[in-house]
Amino acid sequence: MKKILVLTLALAMVFTVGFGVMAQEDPEEVITDYTYGGTIHLAETQSPEGMFNPLYSETTYDSDIVDIVFEGLTYVDKKFQAQPALAQKWDVSEDYKTYTFFLDNRAEFHDGEPVTTEDVKFTYEMFLHPDYSGVRASNFTPILGAEEFQAGEADEVRGIKIIDDYTIEITLSKVHAPFLTSTAGFGILPEHILSEYDPANMKKIAFNQDPVGSGPFEFIEYKTDEFTRLKAFENYREGRPYLDNVVWRYVDEPALVIMLEKGEIDYAQIMASQFNRVKELDNVTVHKQIRNGFGYLAFNLMGESPVADQAVRQAVAYGVNRKGFQEMVMDGLAVNVNSPISQASWAYTDDLNQYPYQPEKAKEVLKEAGWEMKDGVWHKNGQPLEFTINASSGSEFINQLVALAQDNLNSIGMDVEIRKLEFNTMTERMDAGELDCWFMGWTFGADPDPYNVWHTEGDWNRVGYGNEETDRLIEEARTTLDQYDRRQLYVEFQKEWNKSMPYLPMYANIYPQTLNKRVRGFDPNPVAMKPFGQGWELLKEAWIPKDMRK
Repeated sequence: MKKILVLTLALAMVFTVGFGVMAQEDPEEVITDYTYGGTIHLAETQSPEGMFNPLYSETTYDSDIVDIVFEGLTYVDKKFQAQPALAQKWDVSEDYKTYTFFLDNRAEFHDGEPVTTEDVKFTYEMFLHPDYSGVRASNFTPILGAEEFQAGEADEVRGIKIIDDYTIEITLSKVHAPFLTSTAGFGILPEHILSEYDPANMKKIAFNQDPVGSGPFEFIEYKTDEFTRLKAFENYREGRPYLDNVVWRYVDEPALVIMLEKGEIDYAQIMASQFNRVKELDNVTVHKQIRNGFGYLAFNLMGESPVADQAVRQAVAYGVNRKGFQEMVMDGLAVNVNSPISQASWAYTDDLNQYPYQPEKAKEVLKEAGWEMKDGVWHKNGQPLEFTINASSGSEFINQLVALAQDNLNSIGMDVEIRKLEFNTMTERMDAGELDCWFMGWTFGADPDPYNVWHTEGDWNRVGYGNEETDRLIEEARTTLDQYDRRQLYVEFQKEWNKSMPYLPMYANIYPQTLNKRVRGFDPNPVAMKPFGQGWELLKEAWIPKDMRK
């Protein structure tokens, strides 16, 4: 199945954040005679874990692959609104608790089997299965009957009702505002393949590194720390993509610019320190994207470490020169945030304590909390203020960041060490609760709902944050449909979080996104998305002129 293409491609102006226009192509290019083909090469500086299953993928790098191998009932556009995907349309009941989805009957899995409502039911019940060992279950618990099913008290989720092969009704136990933008967006799994496996062992099956979805590209091969290769799905429901292949290459940061210059890669998100060099290259355009997330230091609130003390975390916030790091290392292509909600979201507020760099204020906070200086290090109840910042190895950018934090904090009387760990080792130890403090990056979803990370029952609440009041605010916001009222609840939540500072956001990037000029069909004004969309959905529209292919 092929698409007929007659495109008008406007690439006149790219997104800027107070920096002026960075690149400009011919304002209009009309393609009337089109042939399919070509391979696009995308670059990342971090390899995935190799978990390409929507049930279990956690890292951004695994999700890159999952997002275009699989499709959900909906996808999210750059305005963070739900749009039809596998579900061509849906109806919503007057009480906003029942959603009736009408599936696209052209949809097939990559092995040729049709996508039906049995697959939707199977997928949603897998997320809720008593033996499910992933971290996404809370996205599905608002479905009626979810709790009984999770507890093993029911054979199926009663809120999931199949009407026919292509019509399914999902009833919620209560209004759930993020349902269309969050829950309905998870990739649908092939019941005919996975139903034979014990859910307790599904995290270990070969399917996770050789997945079969229904998205525009089929999975071909993954080699750790080298590449992932996908190919166009010939029978994709909207017509096969224009590209023949998509290849993600995993490379070191210093190699990015060289590979861009040589035309060996077509897309990369570069470091701010590389920006001035890259913008002078003749063969690329550069586009700026507001990051829908941030890089942060996380603090374990559950252990015996001094970072469990709120005063220590506030002192760290005052004691680290975040703005200086952004200016010196990131060439100003970042902003400070002090909230757990994305600056790109309608729910965000900056009416918070900004924690400017004030070393003397940091000392004052510690002193007021009962910490005393002894032999150049703060002590309380005989315990020195010492902890270790853990960070993944192999990144000069991360090396500079944690070194700055260490230097700043040691200069005000803390005793801070740095430990480098391989990325997967660090995440395992983090999940096991073995680390006091770690540096990581976080990319938010389309909906500002913070339940998974910040509710006391959240699957990803790895730091142990939360109390009755913050839980109440999160829960009430989930059931509030009016966006103004919902935002007010999130503003109150952000203020409570800002007092505790369980994370210290180190920066929210303004990403320079680079694209080889041979690539067409991307969004030159991505705002808080990638030029190929939140979930790479625009890759199915990307193409390369025949005389520019390699």
